Amino acid sequence: MASRPAAAGDDIVRIAARAHERDRYLAALLAPKAARSDLIALAAFAGEIGRIPAFVTEPMMGRIRLQWWRERLESGTSGGHPVADAILATMARHKLSVEQLMPPIEAHEDSLTTRPFADDAALLHYLDRIDGTLFDIAARVVRARIDQSFIENAARAYGFSRLLLEVPATRAHGRLLVPVSRLADQPLIDEQQLRIAAADLATLARAHLQACVDALQQLPRSSRAPFLPLALVHPHLQLNTSAQRSTAAALEVNPLRRVWRLLHCSWTGRL
Repeated sequence: MASRPAAAGDDIVRIAARAHERDRYLAALLAPKAARSDLIALAAFAGEIGRIPAFVTEPMMGRIRLQWWRERLESGTSGGHPVADAILATMARHKLSVEQLMPPIEAHEDSLTTRPFADDAALLHYLDRIDGTLFDIAARVVRARIDQSFIENAARAYGFSRLLLEVPATRAHGRLLVPVSRLADQPLIDEQQLRIAAADLATLARAHLQACVDALQQLPRSSRAPFLPLALVHPHLQLNTSAQRSTAAALEVNPLRRVWRLLHCSWTGRL
């Protein structure tokens, strides 16, 4: 009888990961069985905290929700939340400290403000704290020996590509993720200038992705799963440049194309 609540909790964790961090969720399914549940837990945790800025209407409400997650990690108690249960179990299994899980929470808290990033350095710091932390922890889960420069390039390549897809939605919420240093100092955002800035960031994403190519191919297949989302950087960038971005509608890579690219990267290490 005790297994039913646990099974229900596992289902909730999978649903959260699939709904809010689908790239990382699908990549986790291609990981070795021993690492799969922990990678799914990490994706679910990332999805739960990552969706907060997009769904709250007041920054204070977002800070309250993020503080709840901070307190769960610091206290080691889940409050009955299945995703909190799962990430705490992952932390215990892999001897992860609270400090290692804090950067994404802090980054999302900073993004609650309507004030845009001042410059590229501020944006890179944001991506490093979110995607850099997630790639780093996932690598620890599969016991991959990864150079820190690879983590950094992976975080920036994937982070830029996702950020560009999210620009219309974040603007609809009164937030701008493109650094203000790339835009003219004027009260209204010039759409042409925003497109130019987005194209420049896409170029940076491709450069960081190129820096990952050799290292990814050299990884054994058992260690590739944390970095499989890199296979979706090019499709993300293609969506951003080819679609009509006049609405805040979310754009998604075709499901079959998404799965094929992840599978291909898992087997070959090629992007």
